Amino acid sequence: MRVILIMCLALVSCFTFADPLAVAPVVDEQAFDIVSLLVGLLGEKAVYVLVTIAVIGFIWAQLRQLISAETLSKLPNWVVWLLELLAANKGRAANAINNQPEHYKKWVG
Repeated sequence: MRVILIMCLALVSCFTFADPLAVAPVVDEQAFDIVSLLVGLLGEKAVYVLVTIAVIGFIWAQLRQLISAETLSKLPNWVVWLLELLAANKGRAANAINNQPEHYKKWVG
């Protein structure tokens, strides 16, 4: 325990003598600023637009689990793909194989 305490005190003392303003930045180029881009595209209401999209996506993700794969399989493939993407049911987060509209359309219906 004493050794750990001594090491911590030594590290703290080293950091107190370090000058944070003397450290050069690792990357000299300007970073991509997504917030400025969205404000430029959407105007001053960018925050409201993004929050509205996030809330609608969250509500759809919750409602999607109540809709059966049989019902969704009646829609065109591109609509099903878009709705599943919005509900975050793609890739590793996909539903079980028996609850996927694509599988139901291919094998059952």
